[in-house]
Amino acid sequence: MIWEIRDAAHARTLDKLKLSQKMVDERKPLVWVHIYRGSKCASEKYADGPPPCGGSYHAAGDYTYGGYRNRETDNGSIFHGEDHETQLWDPEIPYAKGS
Repeated sequence: MIWEIRDAAHARTLDKLKLSQKMVDERKPLVWVHIYRGSKCASEKYADGPPPCGGSYHAAGDYTYGGYRNRETDNGSIFHGEDHETQLWDPEIPYAKGS
């Protein structure tokens, strides 16, 4: 899923994934997409009341495009636990489709 979001962001086709391509193009200063394992915890950041999964962060991964210092920062990570993540690619290397 993170690879699809990354390719769509660069191909300018995120609208097909129901994400605003206009928002991605503007990157004021960045776009941050959270990927969740299931629907139960996906609304925890935006729901009123206590979070459905408790007080911790339950994303399975993140995709970040843009940044305060570099508008072209492109970063994807998968989370394996509370303090363990795997970076999917080197964010310093320019994007190339399928890389």
